[in-house]
Amino acid sequence: MRYIRYTALCGWLMLACSTAVHAQNKFDELGRKVESSVRRVVENIERYGYEVSAGYLNNRAAYAFGEGQFEEARDAYSEVLRYYAPSDHDRLARTYYKRGLCYYILQQYAEAADDFTRAGEYRPDVPDPYYFRGKIRHLVWNQTSLAAQDFEETLRRTEGISAQTAFARYFLGDIAGAAAEVERLQAEARNGGDPLDAALLEYNLAGLQALIGNADRATAHLKTALAGGFDQYRWLERDINFRPIARNAAFIALLDSYHLEYQAGAGPALRMPERLPQAGAARGMAPALLSIREIRFEDADGNRALDAGESAVLSCIIANEGQGTAGPVQVRLAPVQGGRVLAVMPEAQVASIAPGTSAPVRLELTALETLEDGELDFRLEVREQNGYDTQDQLITLTARAQQPPRLEIPDHHIAHELGGNFTPGLPVTLRIAVQNTGGGPARAVQVWVRTPGMVFLTGDSVQMLGDLAAGEHRVVDIEFFASRRFTGSEVALKVEVREQSGRFGTRQTFRATINQPLEALPRVVIRPTGAPAQEVTYDQISLTSDVDRNLPRAAALRPDAIAVVIGNRDYRNPDVPPVDFALQDAASMKKYLIEALGYLPENIFFLPNASLADFNRMFGAKGDAQARLFNLVKPGVTEVFIYYSGHGAPDVQTGEPYFVPSDCDPSLVRFNGYAVKTFYENLSQLPAKSVTVAVDACFSGMTDRGALIQQASPVRIRTDHLIFKDPKAVVLTSAGSAEIASWYAAQSHGLFTYYLLKGLQGAADTDQNREISVQELRSYLGAEVPLMARRLHNRVQSPEVYGAAGAVVAEYE
Repeated sequence: MRYIRYTALCGWLMLACSTAVHAQNKFDELGRKVESSVRRVVENIERYGYEVSAGYLNNRAAYAFGEGQFEEARDAYSEVLRYYAPSDHDRLARTYYKRGLCYYILQQYAEAADDFTRAGEYRPDVPDPYYFRGKIRHLVWNQTSLAAQDFEETLRRTEGISAQTAFARYFLGDIAGAAAEVERLQAEARNGGDPLDAALLEYNLAGLQALIGNADRATAHLKTALAGGFDQYRWLERDINFRPIARNAAFIALLDSYHLEYQAGAGPALRMPERLPQAGAARGMAPALLSIREIRFEDADGNRALDAGESAVLSCIIANEGQGTAGPVQVRLAPVQGGRVLAVMPEAQVASIAPGTSAPVRLELTALETLEDGELDFRLEVREQNGYDTQDQLITLTARAQQPPRLEIPDHHIAHELGGNFTPGLPVTLRIAVQNTGGGPARAVQVWVRTPGMVFLTGDSVQMLGDLAAGEHRVVDIEFFASRRFTGSEVALKVEVREQSGRFGTRQTFRATINQPLEALPRVVIRPTGAPAQEVTYDQISLTSDVDRNLPRAAALRPDAIAVVIGNRDYRNPDVPPVDFALQDAASMKKYLIEALGYLPENIFFLPNASLADFNRMFGAKGDAQARLFNLVKPGVTEVFIYYSGHGAPDVQTGEPYFVPSDCDPSLVRFNGYAVKTFYENLSQLPAKSVTVAVDACFSGMTDRGALIQQASPVRIRTDHLIFKDPKAVVLTSAGSAEIASWYAAQSHGLFTYYLLKGLQGAADTDQNREISVQELRSYLGAEVPLMARRLHNRVQSPEVYGAAGAVVAEYE
């Protein structure tokens, strides 16, 4: 036996994927031409305008069919029919059959069935039209008895075996016969057959397994067919056989790898194949008696209505009260009236139900997004292969139309991890919050970014956010930089947020000015509500803590004031945990110094992740205070402000407290840490007008993540050097000597720093005189920090504030 492989002119036979493969197929004698010849004929006629004829139209139709242009092929075959005489049965049969295939793949089933009927009338000896008409009657229209007649005609009129006859036997319930034919076909393909014929067989087997519902085996056969040379992609994309597995992830992934998309779901809902009983198959069997019980409906949001785009489950129990075994049993849910309301036909199959037993069934429903308000009537059908069906159950569901989404960008932030200024060549981050503030879900949300010339993104220009439910949000980081050839004064980034349909979205332009100060990259503070989708309320989304907004303005500039701001988040020693919010703390303090306290930016020394050399260079060494800070101070004029956020640790032998530089090993802190005693002794030698020190660190050796010094017992800290004893000094520390300085993760700050900034923001100004005194800060921090430490961490944290009670720390306009 050999397999028949047609070229483009007769490609309809191969594309049918279940046509006869026997050498004596009746349509084989109707001729074949190679695709290149057909292409040249078509090109010549189109170029030189030769007279249209049946031959030309036939060639054009065959070429269009081979290229997957089924509408054009259908129309050309319709023209061809005008040229044939009623007595030309062969050509009429062939053309009606080919046009029927076009209608079939275009899911115009009534027209296809008519053409297959006409083809059979002209050539009743050819099996192909019976087979395809049988598939339509069985899979689409549920005309089981008529379909069985067509499949029996297919078997009677086919010489030899083929994938087509295997399908027909399967539909007629002859599973053993179908399996035997498949085995014979596979054996012949292995014994030196044409590789393309073998690929076609694999394709047919894939379709058969798909109809059975075996997605894994169907996908495996299809993969082999495609790898073996099967290239009729347009047919594959519309083949009705694959509709039962159209939503299978492996099937979709395989098609994606060939840049294909299955489209057969656009037509009428496919009925899962039930095996048609052959005459007398049920004789001598005890009858089954099926009934439907315990119908339940479960939807995603629990409102017991089917919302547009929503997934739900209809479950029931199929009981067998008869004396015979039932099976296979098909269960399906179909809309009573026309018009599609579900994405796919909900179906399930039960292999068998023994007498006196029952089987649970789950039908998965997904409503189309075009669903409108009203009531939906469905018919729950239970069909058994021998006719022991139940009476259909009518089910009414309440339908709710989809509420539209609304995409917004409620906040944005342009920042750099370490702060600084925006300059050409420096990558900075535009962080935006994208929120769906509408009542319905936004599907497949994307963020598109366009930059001006000489400005480049470090990542993709399109970011996929997935679906956003009502009230849901995503945070998107867009990193960009201006090249050194950029000559403008500001960078304008155009950001567009869109969803799958393209109907809902927003566009905004964000601007960054060259040399503008940048804040440290913040974390997000978002407090969404948990209200149901139909009643969503939306709290404001902020990309920064509330203390980083609405800063007060200093009453006057302090041109002679000097500040040193240190944020030690990252440590070179892998055993030292990071201080998550140290850089954010330091960047926010720098911002307050400029805006709220009147310091000049050029007089603020910002040291991210300061090393021991940085400490020595800025504050001096033991016994030598004349380092950088000392040399910057104007005697009696300069106000000095020092802020530190990071780790502190004690020496395990002496109990002396130390700042932990970024290159320090805490277990050897006496040798590579910076002593608090040295720090305060050197500050006491500054000829400054005043010195203010704020330290968000503890020196107990404990952190929010455990002990800083591994395998060491708790150390009793010497406290006599934790305070700067100078009448001109103000010292604010985050915790007592044996306590832990806590984080306030919800605000992306250290707990002490958050309330220090909030106090400076105005919360500590109890007398509303636009001044913040030492006593006001002492009272405010002493009330708020311990309370929140207990609430957040169930621990004691008591900040300490030293200095003259009436000394003014900040004065505002």
